[in-house]
Formats: sequence, structure tokens, C-alpha cells
Amino acid sequence: MLSFLRKILFLPVLLLWLLNANGQGMQTEFGKSILQYKPFEWYYYQSSNFDVYFYTGGKELARYAITMAEENLREIETKIDYSLDNHVTFVIYNSYSDFRQSNFTFKEDANNGGGRSRVQEDRVFIYFNGDHFNFTSQIRSGIAQVLLNEILYGGSLQERVQSNVLLNMPTWYGKGLIEYLGEDWNADMEDELRNGILSGKFKKFKKITESQSILVGHSIWKYVNDQYGEAAVANMLYIMRAQKSVESGYLFVLGKNFSELYDEWYQFNLARFKKQSGDTPGGTVEAKLAKVFKKGTVSRWDISPRGEFAAVVTNDQGKEKIWVVNMQTGKKKRIYTRGYRRQDNTYDYNYPVIAWNTRGQELTVIFEDKSVPTYILYNAAEKKKTKKQILTRIERVLSVQYSDNGRTAVMSVVRNGQTDICTFDFRSAAQRFLTNDIYDDLDPRFVRGNGIVFSSNRPDLSLEKVTANKPFSFSSNYDIFYFPDYTSPKTLKRLSNSTANESMPDAYDTSYFSYLTDENGIINRNAVYLDSIFQHIRVTATYIDTSIRQNDTFYFAKNDVSTISLPARLRNDSNLQSIDTVFVYKDTLYVYPLTNYSQNILSYIVQPKTGNMYELFLANNKYVLNINPLPKNIPNSTVVRSKNNNFTRKQAPKTSAQLLKNKRIDVFSDYPVFKQQPGEDELQEEPKPQDSITKNTVKPDYFQTDFPAPEPIKTKNNTANTGDENQENSNNTRVKFSAASLYFLNFTPDFVIPLQLDNSLMNSPYVPYSDKDNNGIYSPSIRGMFKIGLSDMFKDYRLVGGVRVLGTFRGAEYFMSFDNIKNRLDKRLMFFRRGEVQEYGYSIFRTTSHEMRGELRWPFSETQSVRFSGFGRLDKITYLSGELISLKQPNEPNLWAGTKAEYVLDNVIPRGMNLFNGTRLKVYTELFNSLNKKNTLFTVIGADVRNYTKISRQIIWANRFAAASSIGQSKVVYFLGGVDNWLMPKFNNQNIVDPAQNYVYKAQATNLRGFDQNIRNGSSYAVFNSELRVPLLKYLFNKPFRSLFFENFQVVGFADAGSSWTGVNPFSIENAYNKRIIQETPFTITVTSLRDPMVYGYGFGFRSVLLGYFIKVDYAWGREDDVQTPRKTYISLGMDF
Repeated sequence: MLSFLRKILFLPVLLLWLLNANGQGMQTEFGKSILQYKPFEWYYYQSSNFDVYFYTGGKELARYAITMAEENLREIETKIDYSLDNHVTFVIYNSYSDFRQSNFTFKEDANNGGGRSRVQEDRVFIYFNGDHFNFTSQIRSGIAQVLLNEILYGGSLQERVQSNVLLNMPTWYGKGLIEYLGEDWNADMEDELRNGILSGKFKKFKKITESQSILVGHSIWKYVNDQYGEAAVANMLYIMRAQKSVESGYLFVLGKNFSELYDEWYQFNLARFKKQSGDTPGGTVEAKLAKVFKKGTVSRWDISPRGEFAAVVTNDQGKEKIWVVNMQTGKKKRIYTRGYRRQDNTYDYNYPVIAWNTRGQELTVIFEDKSVPTYILYNAAEKKKTKKQILTRIERVLSVQYSDNGRTAVMSVVRNGQTDICTFDFRSAAQRFLTNDIYDDLDPRFVRGNGIVFSSNRPDLSLEKVTANKPFSFSSNYDIFYFPDYTSPKTLKRLSNSTANESMPDAYDTSYFSYLTDENGIINRNAVYLDSIFQHIRVTATYIDTSIRQNDTFYFAKNDVSTISLPARLRNDSNLQSIDTVFVYKDTLYVYPLTNYSQNILSYIVQPKTGNMYELFLANNKYVLNINPLPKNIPNSTVVRSKNNNFTRKQAPKTSAQLLKNKRIDVFSDYPVFKQQPGEDELQEEPKPQDSITKNTVKPDYFQTDFPAPEPIKTKNNTANTGDENQENSNNTRVKFSAASLYFLNFTPDFVIPLQLDNSLMNSPYVPYSDKDNNGIYSPSIRGMFKIGLSDMFKDYRLVGGVRVLGTFRGAEYFMSFDNIKNRLDKRLMFFRRGEVQEYGYSIFRTTSHEMRGELRWPFSETQSVRFSGFGRLDKITYLSGELISLKQPNEPNLWAGTKAEYVLDNVIPRGMNLFNGTRLKVYTELFNSLNKKNTLFTVIGADVRNYTKISRQIIWANRFAAASSIGQSKVVYFLGGVDNWLMPKFNNQNIVDPAQNYVYKAQATNLRGFDQNIRNGSSYAVFNSELRVPLLKYLFNKPFRSLFFENFQVVGFADAGSSWTGVNPFSIENAYNKRIIQETPFTITVTSLRDPMVYGYGFGFRSVLLGYFIKVDYAWGREDDVQTPRKTYISLGMDF
């Protein structure tokens, strides 16, 4: 309460001071781009709570999504004790690459964030990556995000604008809660948490990265739910909303501050992980790949058939590379690079997909080129690549592996919103799809010649086409399935049947299959042997006229034809047509646990030609590849697997009739496989269900964690109807939604700035110049700005408008812009008007500027673009009649036209407020010409280069070089000195502006701290700035801060150097700064002396957020002509330099 009163009392004092303050601002606009390669025609379904938008190829995903959203909404509302107020909109993209083309991923750089309220939207953008488990998690997370926004910011536009800037929500709290509500805890999360806890990296909260903080937040919310009860989660949210404080939530509900809660959570998990048992991965460590493994996240890797080469795919925060390593010499070669480093937590670890050809040293690389699956072949021995080839009829490739013939490959691919298996002939480009249904079929591999083994979440062995428009039921986990012969894929067998997730199947040899399983909470490796055991003999008697007698079926238990004894009446029955005898066998699995590691196997490769097994691990944030010989006797290699603490299993996509939890179907009895006598047809029947799985060891109990799992809900069936014609489900609920409708353009608020104090130059860094500027401060006054932005559903069109009024109420600015960023070529149209009443001597005049500008932007990549603009500008000085002289003074209009061309590179990664990694660069040229005056043509050429280097954690060393020069009949005069967006600036009147130059515009050259504006001037300038930015409090203290001021407090040390001059040579004695005019009536004396054109400044400063504004305070000393100047203080607004 006291802090709130201080803000209220401080605000009018600050406003009174700022109303009388002047300032100046000139920001360089950089920014990334969105690459759009194809148009989207949008449709939507509508239900009672959701609108789901989709485009061509996404109808099945939309039907699935709207069903899942309605069914999951109630569960999430119950968890947080809050009901949805507004309609939620889901926008579905068929793939990740299409999602990356959406403008939803576009983020503008905000130089001044004060007063800005981004409207918290009810729109959720999701994509399908080939896994319906992940897709369902995105749906649940989207619902959680909207509900959280309503809890914290309210449901109406007015409430959201008012509440937007009042809460400082740390990443672990907000995104961690969304992840907790959206996705169940799984083995991958458990492994990452285990590594972080046991290595000590999670002991101090300040050392956790943003992506790690989401995982930690997920775990903390789960801990609160399990230890304090589900109601604690809802109560914490309620208190936080009421008190406008995150800290208040856990203080009131848990009785602990964050440090105490974090330490309690950490100690709980530390004790839990220390109790777990398991073996340390053994074998020979492959050291030749160690350097490549340090290049980023290892998303894929493969070993050539004879072990001569290894291929490794690394992803360094979005920058993808493929390395080929010679396993004999250790030499590595980078054969592929794509993307750039970014920080958005949505990296595409799927691409590129790689596979070695089984017949040679050729590596297949599949990637996306302009959103189209494309492949190349790379010969590792000859170091040559083939030309790019396109894969048709496929939207996305998830995996690929060659058969023994070296020309046919099996792929897991995405098409029409579903993940299927197909074979592909690389010579003929022929495709053959083996599955075609809603279930996800992953990681297929050729085994035993024409056999294909894969992982799937299908509930049974049926290959019938099932879509989201028909009743469907997913298994609660992934199991292993097997096609004995893909050339006739009518027979499908199951190789696993458990509550664990099983993945990455392969074959050890002709008898045993292998796969990974998380049955004890740690991903280990199993082997399985498939056998067919005699069940019974079935004899069927078929009659000619079934109206006289129905067909008879006889069963015989012994595997002996001599035991078959049929009734005597059959021998003389004239109605008998045929007698068929079939030996019926059932498939039986023998499962062998082969590893009992204490950490996850990330992936593995069986390489029979080398006789080795390769396993990849992540230990202490380092990738390790272990090599072990293939086991010669699988049964003798069995281990006893530890019963470690478990976690809630990954949820199956829930049906409309249930919340499915570990519901399994014994498909071995439902779909038996038969061995037949020669010449007889294959038959199927449905005998009584029997247990058909046998293990050579006792089947392990599925362990229970200290995090108790919720009780499963018993249901009648596992089906859901998702068609346009809705049917009543077994639990007497309905999921109704409309028929598909075409989307029509409409706009909604995107952001609102009800009042922002601002002093930047909005339309152009150039202001009309006159000789009067040599005696006054160059700066626009502080202004109060109202601004609003509108956008359409997909953010393809944006409309921004606003007004900015001077604090002295003697002028105003109006502006409006319209952006069309629907396609790759971005288009912008802007209008700007500025007017201000000024005084000079006894004259009072109004200066006005009107500008209309059109701009085109063409991105080469997300980080590089070229921009072209054309403009017309009218600058006018109107003298106001206060006396006779001004009455006779004619107005001074000046009509200009011009063009501008820019090249922009921006690959920076935000590390915090005003903290970046990477490089920004802009090179530009401008052409100006007056339409109502002669001899005014001139050109400006300039550049601005900035680099940000990480020193330690969030400590950043930032460097900038900027320069510009005006050439032509007219020129721009640059005033060097001061800082950008300087409040209460000062102007140096001692340095004259060369009257021989035809200056028509003026601009500021910053930063040069230690001096006033105009320490140097001329038609060219160059400056260099270097800053060491230290977020001091965040670096020192192990906790999040309640206040944005302390959260973003930075200490900065800096050094500046620069010059501004006229002509080619800054050392020429003709430059204006070498002349000093002394006025002594009736004499005017001009003193000419050669001075050092370079000036220097150095000092220290502070940065932080105050009342929503990023404020910079600098203390600087200057050095001119080898003389140090007194200290100067600068207070300014805005980000960066």
C-alpha cells in the first residue's frame, strides 16, 4: 500500500517536471521479418465455447481440436476454479513451417514501453507436428493461457487495458502454470529435472535460463498441487489477482515467500532423486564426436552401415547444421547450415532428417525449402552433393530409413492432418502408403527383409481408415507394431502392450526386436521375441442351403490331425459343400529388460555390420555416445530393472465420452494371427480373450511417485464423435459445432497506449533547418501520446493511429499507418502531420510538416531484408501576425520528394530488458529533391552497426558504430553530442554552423556523452559507443523480484568517441569547428585554429524501469583537445544506445 501511495504522489511531480522538459530522439529501426511462401484460405468451425480456424488440408485437425477443446475445458476450469467468460479462438496450422509463416510469431521492437497495454487476446495459435499427444497439449495450454489472462487481466477490453501493466509475472509462474495445466509430467521432463537437480544447476534460481524456468515452474506448480492440494493452485491465482502481486499468492496461501518455497521444492526433489537407483551407462565413449556435440542440441545422428562416417544434426537455438565426421581420422565437415539463432522456445528439432544409405557412403538429407519437403544426397567419400529434389504429396517428413536394397526407404510423414507410414523409391519417386488413419505412426524401420516395425498410439490392429469425423479412440501411450511384409500390408502385429511409452523400434537380429521404454520413469532399452504358439484346430463345415442347416464350426485342442473326429452325419449329408481345417496360433511376446540406467537413453542405433550398439546420453549438459557390442544371447543379458519413482503418464487425446487413463485393449485375442495348412485360405475368428504376453521375468510393478497420479475414471467406451452431424456420446454430453464457414476480414484491438510520455522523432530523423538553429536547443518537447493498434484475426493487416500533444499545448502531431504483411512482400502506407508554434526573437511562427510515405519490404530470410520507400513531404513556416514586420513576412513552403533504400540484418536474441546477443546492421541511402526550389538535390549515405556479446550470464558487452554523410547541392547538418531521447538537453552555441553550406535539414548524431549537443557539426559524422551492461541485482540475488525497477536495474560503464565534419577530410582547417566568432560591438572577430576533430567521453550510468518507462541516467566526463571537461548528467528515455 505504501509503495502504491509513493507512486501516486510521485507521478504528478514527474509530470510537472516533464511538461517543461525538452528532449530529442532518433531511433534506428531494425527488426526481423516473416517469410510467407504460400497463401492461406481460412475457414472456421464454431461451438459453444470455441471458434477453430483452419485452411486447406486442416479440416481433420480442426474437427479434432474443437472436440478436444470442449472436452478439456471443464477439467482445466475445475483445476483453477474459474469459468471461461469469453469465446476462445484457435488458429490451426498444418505444420510447424506454416506456423513460422504466421505473423503471430512477429515481435516488434519497442523503444519506449511506457504506458503500452497489449490487449491480452482470446486467440491461440497452434500447429500439428505429427503427434496428437503434443497437439492435445497445445490445445490444453492454449485454454490455460486464455483462462489465466482472464483471471489476471479481466475479461473486458477496459479491464485488460487497466490491468496490463500492474502485474510483473515471472516466466516460471505464468508459463510454468500453463505448461502444468497443458501437459502431464513425462520421462523427458523428469530426466531434465533430474540432471538439473543432481548437477546443482537448479540450486540457485538466478542461474536458471528462461527455458529451464518453464520446466522448473511446471514442477513447482505440480509440487504445490501434490503437497498442498489442488485448491492451493486456484487460491494462489485468486490472491495474486486481488493483491496485484505474485509474491502475495504464495505468502497468503502457503505461508512462504518464494525463496522458502523454492528451497523446499529443491530439497524435496533432491532427496527423491538420491533415492533412485540405476546403473551408470557403460561402454566405450566415442570421443571423435565430442566437439560436434558441443555445437548445440543434438536433434538427430546416424552411423554409416560400416561405421566409417557419422552424421550429426545440431540445433543451436534455431540455427541448424549437419556435420559429417570421419570415424577413423576424426575430421569433421559441415555440409548444411540453415536458420538463425533466436529465442522463442519453438525450435524445429524435426528438420533436417538424415539417413545413411545401406549400400554405400551416401547420406540422405531431407529439409524444407520454402515450406516444401526437399532432399539432397551427399556422398561422404567424394564430398559431393546432388541437386535438390522435391517430395510431392507430403507435407512433412518425420523420419526416414533405407531397406537393404539401398533404393527403397520407409518414412513417417504428415499429410492432411495425420501421420502415416509410406515407402518411397528414390529412383522412381514412387510412393506407397501403408497406413491411412488418424493415429500417429512414428519411427518406422525396415527389419528382416520386407518387415517394417514402428511405434504408434493406435488402440488395436485394425487398419481401417479412421478420421476425426468418425468415432476414434487413441491408446494412452505409444506401443510397438510390426508389418511382417510391407508389400502386402494386410497383417499387422503388436510387439508391446503396456502402460509405458515405447519408441524407436529396431531389430537386433532375425529373432529379437529392440525398443525404448519409460516403464520405470527412466527411458531404458528392452528386447522382445515374437513367437506363435498353437491354440487350437478349427474345422468349419459349409452347407449349400443354409436355410436347411447353418454352417458348423468344431474346435480341437490338440495339435494333431489324428485327433480330429467329426460327426458321422457329415459323411452322407448331400447338403454339405466343403470342410475347411485351420490350425490357429496366437502371437506371444517374450519381453527382456536389457538396461537399468539411471538416466534416459536419448536415442540408439543398432548396426549389425559393425556388431555394435550406439547409445546417446545427456549427462551434465554434455552429450555422450557410448558404444557396446551387440548382445550375443538376449535372454542371458536380461537385467532386473529398478522400480524408481513414477510420474503421471502422458495423456492420450481424450475422447468426448471419457477422460482416458491407461485404458488398454488386448488385441492379441481380438485379432489373432493364423498359421494355415498348405492350400487353405487364411481365416480369422474371435476366441475368448486370453492373456497372451509372457515374460521371462516377473512383470515389474509400475511404480508410484511421491507425486500421486489421479485416479482413472471408469467409462463405458472409448469413442468420440467429431463429425459435422453430431451424435450423443455415451456420457450423455454433446460436442456440437457448426458447418465450416468462410472467414471474412474483421479487425480487433491489438494494443492501446492511453498515455505515453514520448519525445522521439516519429516519421523521419530530419527536421527543417534554418540559421536560427545556431542559437537554440535542437529538440522536440516532451509530448503526451495516445496510440491504438488494430489487427485482423491472423495479424496480416495492421492499422495504427494516434495523436501526440506537446506538454506546452502549443503543438500536436497526428499519424496513421496501414500494414499489409499477408504475403512475403510487406507493404506499408503512412501519413504524418506535425505542427508547432515557436518563437525566435520578436517573431512568432508556426512550423508544419506533412508527409506521405509508402514502403515495400522484401525479406531474404527472417534476419535479412531490403526495404524501399518513396515519400512526399511539405514543410512550411507560417509567420503569425503579432506586429507589422511579421505581418508582411511571407510564408516559406518547401515541397520535397524522395526515395530511400535500406539493407537490414537483425539476428539479436533478447536476454532481458535492454540485454541482447547477436548483431544488428543497417546500411541505407536516401535521395531528396525539392519540387518548388532549384539546386536542392542531395543524397544521404549511412550505416549503423551494433554487436552484443555475452560476457557472463546476463552481462552484455554492447558496441555500436554509426556514420552518415550528405552529398549534393543541399545537405543535412549533423549536431554531435549528447544522448538519444535526452530530457532537458543543452546546446553548445560556441561552435558555429558553416554558413557557406546549403543546409536544409538537421539531425542529431548520438551518443557522445560528456558534452552538450553541437560539440561538433557538419555534413558527415561518425560515432563509436561501447557499453558494459550489468543487471546487478538479478546477477547477485537468487530470487525473482516483485518490482520491475529492481528486476531490470542495470549498472553500465561506457566509452564514446566521434566526430562531425564538412567535406571529405575531418582534419581540414576549413571545418567550422576550427573557427570561433567573437562579437564585440562594433567588431566581429573570427578566430581560426586547428583543433582535434575527435572528441571522447566516458563514464557510468544506471538503467531501470520506472512507472513503465525504461529510464537511463548517465554520468559522463568528456575529453576535447586533450582537456577533460567537467562531469555532465544525462537523463533519457528509451532502449539500447
